[in-house]
Amino acid sequence: MALAAIGIGVVFLVIRPQQDPSGIDGSAPSTGEVPSSEAAAAALARLESDPATLVPMHDLDELGGRVREAIPVGSTVEVDPTTWAPDGIGGGVMQVQITQPGQAPQTYLAVMAQEDGEWKVLATLPIG
Repeated sequence: MALAAIGIGVVFLVIRPQQDPSGIDGSAPSTGEVPSSEAAAAALARLESDPATLVPMHDLDELGGRVREAIPVGSTVEVDPTTWAPDGIGGGVMQVQITQPGQAPQTYLAVMAQEDGEWKVLATLPIG
């Protein structure tokens, strides 16, 4: 539930117009380097082989070994880097299609952020 709330907050940040802290010119505050769609896409591709590496540290205890319940062995993951939308604060969202064995493909919006230089998935929101 907390992941969904965080994800919705991040999506809200992506969709609404960004403002600088002073609110004067309506531009996003500079965070330095723009997040790379290629790096985020490469991280999402790891959902297929090692999804636990994309769980933020503060959620590992809660989720434990249940990560494979969401993305079972044998699932395929197709990432669409052209859908990358940076959020202006160092993360962003990207579409990913996950097909579990014997199931129809499902498309999600993956809400992503960096933790210690590594991409993590904060939430996935079903779309389509």
